[in-house]
Amino acid sequence: MSEDLVAHADPLGDRHFAYQSGPELWAKVPPFVHRTPRVGWALRHQLRSLAVLCAGLLLAAAFAAVAVRRQRALA
Repeated sequence: MSEDLVAHADPLGDRHFAYQSGPELWAKVPPFVHRTPRVGWALRHQLRSLAVLCAGLLLAAAFAAVAVRRQRALA
């Protein structure tokens, strides 16, 4: 697909993306099959992000606990 686009890049000068390929090119393209990843795969690939999120949550909870302990009643 990219080779065809590069070969026919901007043939009209100022009308970018006006090129449309014929059916013979699209006949060569295999059908797209999307496979949804499993939960385990997604979690493994986001492990660092989840760790940072959990650390931020723990830090926020610790700051909240300190703030609550320091509160004094208004007289």
